[in-house]
Amino acid sequence: MNFGMLRGIFKSHLEMPSFCHPGASRNKSGINSSAIGSMLLVAAFCFTACGDDSGSSANDGDGGSEATMTSSSSVSLSGTSVTSNGSKASSSSKKESSSSRVNSVGSSSVGKSSSSSSVKKTSSSSSGVLELPCEHENIISTFRDELYICHDGFLVPYVASSSSQKVLTFKESFKKDSVFNDQIEYGLFKDPRDDQEYKTVVIKSKYEEFEVFAQNLNFGTQIKLGTTEFDDKKVEKYCYDDDPWYCENYFGGMYSWSEAMGLPKTCDSVWTGTTPECPDSVATGIVYDSDWDYVQIQGACPEGWHVMNAFEWRTMIGANESIGHLLSYVSYRNGFSNVNGFSALLTGIGGCSDSYGCKFYVFAEEGDFWFPKETEKEWAGYMLLRKDRFTYGNTMSKSNAMPIRCVKDYKRADD
Repeated sequence: MNFGMLRGIFKSHLEMPSFCHPGASRNKSGINSSAIGSMLLVAAFCFTACGDDSGSSANDGDGGSEATMTSSSSVSLSGTSVTSNGSKASSSSKKESSSSRVNSVGSSSVGKSSSSSSVKKTSSSSSGVLELPCEHENIISTFRDELYICHDGFLVPYVASSSSQKVLTFKESFKKDSVFNDQIEYGLFKDPRDDQEYKTVVIKSKYEEFEVFAQNLNFGTQIKLGTTEFDDKKVEKYCYDDDPWYCENYFGGMYSWSEAMGLPKTCDSVWTGTTPECPDSVATGIVYDSDWDYVQIQGACPEGWHVMNAFEWRTMIGANESIGHLLSYVSYRNGFSNVNGFSALLTGIGGCSDSYGCKFYVFAEEGDFWFPKETEKEWAGYMLLRKDRFTYGNTMSKSNAMPIRCVKDYKRADD
């Protein structure tokens, strides 16, 4: 695989050594930071970001998995603070990395605490370091190969001293009843193609109003990441970790860009409408780049619905003035989480490399959603959500796997 193909796996991504697309502007909020040496594996995977608009309103990180709990353990919080890249930092330091995370996905966490455990706090904590919130008190987790325990809603360093106890998987600890906002009256749509039901929510702004799925689309036949033979006669989807549980429990299907747009698989590698194998353009009448923001393309969505576009994302986020207001409580533990009921989950991305194989990554760190927008013959636009920021002007290899949201067709106020 040559270098051009390798960088194609993830053309635009946060906080990695960036092989950015020529001409793409860097994110105004300064997200183009260097990754540290411990991130070389993911950096070699070449998943980078080059956004141009951003905002932020939240803190980083839920804790959660793959850990060992002891029946006679001691817990201490030293004079160091946990940074979001999993290392320890002094009170004057702050680092982030999109490739680092508490191992909360498909891993395990311990489910029994000890009455003999003790937690000690010092006054050296730093307001400049992003704290990692957690839900399950006294659960021990690994973060960058170090142990932390959930204490008073946040992870603190942990020192273990004896035998392990019962292990909880991510699935066992996942709170389905916390995905949606129980204070909101949701609509309900049944997809006539497979009878799956989706909660919907109405997004209102000063100028626009539209109805959108409050969960990711989960239509299609599951295939495994790394599949090389496709059937253009049906919609094919991936599930995180190749596990149907994630598709069935609100994380939804993950699609290549061509699949999400209802196009032949060949369209992931060519400009649409330019070859016999990809004869139909994804959108016609595009004069200015901004025209892409408003296109309504059905794609894999049900009839009468279309893939959520950039204008609709901007309208929704702008109406709430906060990224946290649209993240599900299970993705972002905050008193302002999911105010508008959109219930976004941080589903991550799937991608393949000849050097490192096929992997799902940044689960529980990022929510990435396809736009109906072509940027190059092998690239397309997408929306990126994190707990502390969002960016619109991203571009990624069409062959990567990401979810979509569906919006009910409507006429814009200025149409």
